Amino acid sequence: MNYPECFERLVLDGSSPKQGHCHDSPDLVGWGNPNAKILLLGKEPAIDMNTDSGRNQYSTEVASNRCDWRTNIENRTGFDELFDKYSDKRIYGNPLYPHCWQKSRIRIRIRKDGALSKSDGTARTWYQYQKLSDMIFGRTSDRNSCLDFHKFCFSTDLSEHAGLNKAQLNREETEKSIDKRRELFRSDFFRSFPIVIAAVGNYRHYLDWDAFGVNRCPKEKIGVGNASFTLHVNDDCSNPHLGIAVWQLAAPISDAYLRAIAGKVNNFATQHDIQLLPDFY
Repeated sequence: MNYPECFERLVLDGSSPKQGHCHDSPDLVGWGNPNAKILLLGKEPAIDMNTDSGRNQYSTEVASNRCDWRTNIENRTGFDELFDKYSDKRIYGNPLYPHCWQKSRIRIRIRKDGALSKSDGTARTWYQYQKLSDMIFGRTSDRNSCLDFHKFCFSTDLSEHAGLNKAQLNREETEKSIDKRRELFRSDFFRSFPIVIAAVGNYRHYLDWDAFGVNRCPKEKIGVGNASFTLHVNDDCSNPHLGIAVWQLAAPISDAYLRAIAGKVNNFATQHDIQLLPDFY
């Protein structure tokens, strides 16, 4: 698989030129297809840092993220080989196609042999990402389909400071992580996405829309039932960008809300002749 030059530079050099050495850079770059035209931006990793399994998960999925991308770039790792390798192992696998075995349904805890274990579904956020991706690209996934939105989008979080819920999060650590990641988002790679969907809820005030090449002042507010989202636009014909600030998708969200977001993405892409399918997937 080919990786964009700006992505290779971001990963291999550590970050944008201003940040210098790799060990000073954020560990988390993201997950999914670096060739994608759509960036999905969340709040922070929803990981229980009070448990050994949670801390191990953080080490694997967040702290090792940049190093794993280096290995992918060196080996030109692609999606098919990862699915063949990890689809039956029920483990994280790789940031290019993480948890590729998870099904397109919300994960629940089930009782098996007298003990509680998790089903092979996924977290609500990724389930909503899958539905939104399907709506944008005119695809369908049933409950037995494996997640594949990673092939068509790239995702990351505003903060590396993880917590399963608000009680586990330290506001000072969250803000420190967000500040540390600002230069990351100003890199050529993150500025290359023509579509940015920021599902950050009450973290909207932390968003630096200028980093993504769009106007920080919303052009339009769209209401869908009791929910809404705002559009941040750069209509420059040579380099158009659309930013959409939406509710956090870990919350219950209606299909009508997701369809409205998908509609705005497709309308903007059509208006500016943007090919949303990645060059490699």
